[in-house]
Amino acid sequence: YRVLSLDYAKGTAGLSDVERQVRAALATHPTQGPLCLYGESAGAHLALLAARDIGRVDCVVAAGTPADFETWPAEAEAQGLAGSLGVFLSTVVPTFGPPGPRNLIWQPAAQARRIRADVLLVRQADDLVVPARQTADYRAADPTAREWVAAAAPADSAPIPWMHGTLSSPAAAELPRVLRRAVEAAGRTRAQLRAAHLPACRAATTSVLTMTPAAVDRAVGCLAGARGPRRARLVLRGHPTPARIAASLLRAGSRRGRRHPWRYAVRIHLGAASRVVVTGRAGGLVS
Repeated sequence: YRVLSLDYAKGTAGLSDVERQVRAALATHPTQGPLCLYGESAGAHLALLAARDIGRVDCVVAAGTPADFETWPAEAEAQGLAGSLGVFLSTVVPTFGPPGPRNLIWQPAAQARRIRADVLLVRQADDLVVPARQTADYRAADPTAREWVAAAAPADSAPIPWMHGTLSSPAAAELPRVLRRAVEAAGRTRAQLRAAHLPACRAATTSVLTMTPAAVDRAVGCLAGARGPRRARLVLRGHPTPARIAASLLRAGSRRGRRHPWRYAVRIHLGAASRVVVTGRAGGLVS
């Protein structure tokens, strides 16, 4: 893999720096492979927001990221993290403003539905700055985001300093493998998207958050016509849950009694956390 290390200014200007460098890298080194962003603490916060703005990002590994400014103070107080509350008051509020509607654009949890990339949250077990429930706050907004907890060094062993706390030796050894698995999963999903994309059928890759029966009909119908009468394939990219997908497809299936120029059978394959591949054969029945 090609690896680029990005530098950025402090404060809100940092997001523009990150996005400019990511777009420049894509222009200089175009790739058909996955594009993943990794960041720690403030860098993780910016990585998530950059993925919101750059749809080409396939995955984000966010270590020790602040996610929800609204809940941070209460969570820090509940955990007894005086230093965490101090960071919030001395750094977060002066930079982004007090919690409220005006700074929701800077809160990853509030922006989660706009982040199409697969997200892996790395939480440090003994994090002294970011409250433990910040990852839960993000996952409440994006249930498909995954979490890996990096174990802290036990009291009877030499600690490995990292980020806002420590790492155990096994956790330090596992971290690179966690990153590799995230990138490899993103690569498999990127290959699925390439296989499903047809320039004549722009609806073939669409967000499941806006999926409707009509959108499914149009996309599968276009693909069936483009590929011939036998097989159609559709990739829905977004943050689906099985219940949401099933409800939408059942609504589409409720129209099976009407005349259509084609009909299709649908199977759902849950692969990567935030994508669904739908395949169908023309001439089948909606199911």
